[in-house]
Amino acid sequence: MRRGWMALWLLFAATAGQAAPQATAPFEVTKDHVDIEVFADGSYADSHEESFRVLNAQGVQLMHERQFSYTHDYETMDVTAAYTLKANGTRIDVPKSGYLSGFGQTSMPGFQDLHIVSLFYPNLEIGDQVVLVTVH
Repeated sequence: MRRGWMALWLLFAATAGQAAPQATAPFEVTKDHVDIEVFADGSYADSHEESFRVLNAQGVQLMHERQFSYTHDYETMDVTAAYTLKANGTRIDVPKSGYLSGFGQTSMPGFQDLHIVSLFYPNLEIGDQVVLVTVH
């Protein structure tokens, strides 16, 4: 019995200093910046810039298409920039043909005009970043 405990203790001591294997995230946030401008009449506009670096093949699949929605009667949404930033610094803009806009359905009252925008980032590879700048 004593040998069993001794073996278990030795096994624990041998593995105690080793870190558990960590799953690699598919992407990382490299920028998330919001500017809000408040006007004299109390209205406001906000600009949101976000970028993500793709870390593996799963990240390429997840970030190749970005989708967001807004309610047209309650807010406006303009995409001022959307591009792939290659690892070597080259910028490849998402062409207007890469923007798809449609309508979504919801059962929530007052939200019958949900607009859905999908962006398709060109030539996305591991190490590249996707950048999106919107103004509301």
